[in-house]
Amino acid sequence: MPFPLIAHQGIAAPILLADRPRHFDCVAFMVATIAPDLPYAFDRSRFDFDSQSYGTGGLLLWCLPVSVIAAVVFRSIVARPLAVHLPDLGAFRLRDVGFAAADRPSLAVSAGSAAVGLLTHLLADSFTHPEPWAVDLFPVLMERAPVTLPDPGPTYWYDIVHMAANVGGAVLLVLCLYLAGRSRVRQRQARPALPRPTHRSSLAFWGSVAAGAVVGLALGAYVWGPETGAQATMLFTWSVAIGTMIGSLRATRALERT
Repeated sequence: MPFPLIAHQGIAAPILLADRPRHFDCVAFMVATIAPDLPYAFDRSRFDFDSQSYGTGGLLLWCLPVSVIAAVVFRSIVARPLAVHLPDLGAFRLRDVGFAAADRPSLAVSAGSAAVGLLTHLLADSFTHPEPWAVDLFPVLMERAPVTLPDPGPTYWYDIVHMAANVGGAVLLVLCLYLAGRSRVRQRQARPALPRPTHRSSLAFWGSVAAGAVVGLALGAYVWGPETGAQATMLFTWSVAIGTMIGSLRATRALERT
């Protein structure tokens, strides 16, 4: 996925270890695992944007449509040129992402898969934020922890769980990618038919991705603060995603000229 957020995606990543289900949109699912947080990029802006993405209306009117649309864009624009220009990394078989370009799940399948992804996000947040029902079940989450994190203010056990989920999600994502790729190697599954990258296509793709990252870092640094860390992170996320999409379009045109 062209999103540099890995905690929620890592927690949901074990689905990558399953055989490719016919009635499940893995792309919409993975996008949905971070969709509720994406509107933070526009929070505290002059547009006074507030999607209420964690409410019922926000989940239905923002998160589901964004997840489905992003999945369509990824499959139709990004997946193939991304696979062409990614390093395969041996058993990881990262270029197998090119198979997504041929997937055409129905709208109902994409929406249902996104709904499952949203549930994983809400469930994870329940134990890493002071959510009422999780606190009712596990009151220890609201107790002061015997350590202090760099963030200002007291540290509670849900803060510790939050940090552990961030680190564990990253590790789990890498592990699941490796295990899924190794399984395809062991089963001698076919590889996607991809053209060879050219100097022009590589420059077009990675140049745009890098430009998106630079713009995202600049925007993030501009708004960064104790209360706006999430906004800065999401601005970077959106910028990298847009840079990846533009790079994919430019690389596709470059490959077509060869």
